[in-house]
Amino acid sequence: MTKKIFKKLNSLATVRTGLVLARKSTEDKTPYRYRLLTLRAVEEGGVINETFLENYFATEKLNQDYVTQVGDIIVRLTMPYTAVLIDERTEKLVFSSNFALIRTRREELLPEFLLCALNSQHARKQVYRNAMRNILGTIQAQCLSELEIVLPPIEEQRKIAKFNALAQREIQLLRQLIAAKEQFRTQLLETMYNQFKD
Repeated sequence: MTKKIFKKLNSLATVRTGLVLARKSTEDKTPYRYRLLTLRAVEEGGVINETFLENYFATEKLNQDYVTQVGDIIVRLTMPYTAVLIDERTEKLVFSSNFALIRTRREELLPEFLLCALNSQHARKQVYRNAMRNILGTIQAQCLSELEIVLPPIEEQRKIAKFNALAQREIQLLRQLIAAKEQFRTQLLETMYNQFKD
C-alpha cells in the first residue's frame, strides 16, 4: 500500500481573491468591456451558467490577475462553497472579491484533479470549519491556501480527473433528460385537459 502524500495548496498553486468591482467600474460604456462572473452563475454542481454572466465596464484595462484563463479554478467564497474549472467557454471572465482564483503549477498538480479535491468531503470539512469562525459565513482565501491536498502521481491525477469529467457529463445529461421529460409530461397533460375543456 502506497503512503498518501499531503501538501498544502499554497505549495502547489497561487491563490488570490478577485477584484473589488466598485474600484474599477463605470456606468459609461468604455472600450474595457468584460464578462462578469456573478454568484448566481456558479451552480452547485461545479458548472458556470452563462445565462447569469453580466457585462462589466472598467475605467481602464484590468490586470490579468483578475481575468480568468483556461485551467484556472474559481471558488465561491460564500455558501455553497463551490469550485469550478475554467475552460475555453468561460475564459476571460472578470471575477469579484466574492471568489478566489487558484492557478496550479501543472507539473505537480493538474487543475482537473484539484477540482475533484476541492469538491471532496475532505476539503469541504476543512472549509466549513473555517467558515464557522466567520459571522458572515464566508471563507478566506488564506483558508484555501492552507488546505491539505492528497497528491497522487500525475498519471493517477489524470485518471481521477477523467473519471470525474465523465461522471459530471453523465449527471448533466440526466438532468437534461429529466427536464425534457418534465416538459413532455406538462405538454401532454395540457393537451389532454384541453380536449375536455370546451
